[in-house]
Amino acid sequence: MATPKKKSKALKSSLSAAINFQKGRMDEAQTYMDFLNGKQYVKKPQPNDVSFNICHTTIQAILNSVMRGDPNIFVEPDSEEAVPISEYLEKIVNYWWRKLNVKYQSNLAVTDYAALGLGVLYTDWDMQLDTEDTVIKDEPFVLHVPFEDFLVDPNFVPQEIMEAGFMIRRFIKPVKE
Repeated sequence: MATPKKKSKALKSSLSAAINFQKGRMDEAQTYMDFLNGKQYVKKPQPNDVSFNICHTTIQAILNSVMRGDPNIFVEPDSEEAVPISEYLEKIVNYWWRKLNVKYQSNLAVTDYAALGLGVLYTDWDMQLDTEDTVIKDEPFVLHVPFEDFLVDPNFVPQEIMEAGFMIRRFIKPVKE
């Protein structure tokens, strides 16, 4: 059985490997993101230089085909018992899709995926209490996690990301919070 010190050392080693992997990929990622944003020249382009951002155009075409219009999400019941509630569930899912602005966050993740090979969305529930423990905010949210804020097991394969040893979202909060 591993001692707490060995577990701590193994965790520290895994995190260190993930951070180093991320740093190595960030140079490449920054080049892609710069190109995506139209920074194609080492210096400022001259007036006669042609600047046609093929990367940006390709990603916009992918976005338009993947995230076409404002989708309506259909819920297909998987059993006879689920049939009566599936209509209500469908309405709830579509309501939250619009209210949480999932399409915008998804566009950011699809752009990351097209440019970098990995796009991440994070879903969670935000509940806030006041000083008397009265709920003042209680709702889900969907958030795009930028590539530089997502640490993942360096041994993972993107197609099998759920099999990764760990995934970490870097999140910074103000001291006041």
